[in-house]
Amino acid sequence: MKIVEEYAQRKVDEAKVEFQKELQAKDDELFAKDKELVAKDEELVAKDDEIKKSKQNVIVNLDKEGFSIKDIARLADVSPEFVSETLSK
Repeated sequence: MKIVEEYAQRKVDEAKVEFQKELQAKDDELFAKDKELVAKDEELVAKDDEIKKSKQNVIVNLDKEGFSIKDIARLADVSPEFVSETLSK
């Protein structure tokens, strides 16, 4: 009977090891996807910053041309608050 118990225990241990390997593989896969998402997020943030700076330049240039805050907001497709904030810098 002891031989059967040892065999069963060995099979359970082998199954545990296999399961742990599968879990580690899934964890590695999720970690890689997470890194990809972080990189994409950083890329989007950088692009958003570029767009914001571009709009700020447009706002400053329109202000120099004598446009009102309301008109600048409409032309630059931003809020009047954003225009005021940009011009106060």
